[in-house]
Amino acid sequence: MGGKIVPARARSGAEIDLIAFKIIKITQPEVLQEPQPFRVEEFFEFDMEDMTGIRTNYDHLPPGIHGVTDSERMTSSVEIGLLSDSNQLEFARSTIAHECGHGVIHVPEFRSMKQVLRSIQDTDDVQLKMYRKEQVPVYRNPEWQAHRFAGALLVPETTLRTAWVKCQDVNRLAQIYQVYPAFMRSRLRALKLVD
Repeated sequence: MGGKIVPARARSGAEIDLIAFKIIKITQPEVLQEPQPFRVEEFFEFDMEDMTGIRTNYDHLPPGIHGVTDSERMTSSVEIGLLSDSNQLEFARSTIAHECGHGVIHVPEFRSMKQVLRSIQDTDDVQLKMYRKEQVPVYRNPEWQAHRFAGALLVPETTLRTAWVKCQDVNRLAQIYQVYPAFMRSRLRALKLVD
């Protein structure tokens, strides 16, 4: 990826959480009833294309790249090796959810931006301007947005708040939602349930 990104439209964490909430409500509403894992692999493999037009697959990606979503080709790929390693299950789930975030949030936005540029410049060959990551405020960083989306999809706020009151054990909650403990801590911090 280098150190450059295309800034996304400014979004709050609450706005991103709402996008994920609506997807859960449509595809797996039972996940909003009690703490349980969102079946992200099922969403990626079966629902993403219907909802977004993006073709998804598992593939061998270059070393160090776990997932990639291409707004031009309308594809989203996750490293196949993550799924074949049982020790990587939680990381695979978060990677899949992260790529779903790019597909749901950023692909339509970046395609629209390119369409506007094509009409202004009267050419099909246009590129979105990239900036160094440190130049982009976090709320416009598509990587932060995709991470926030992944947290909201895999660990919905409604059930997490209830579960946290009953069980303030990060490792146990990570097991329930099938995410790794650092991911769970990040989600708890995002919702200001822990410091």
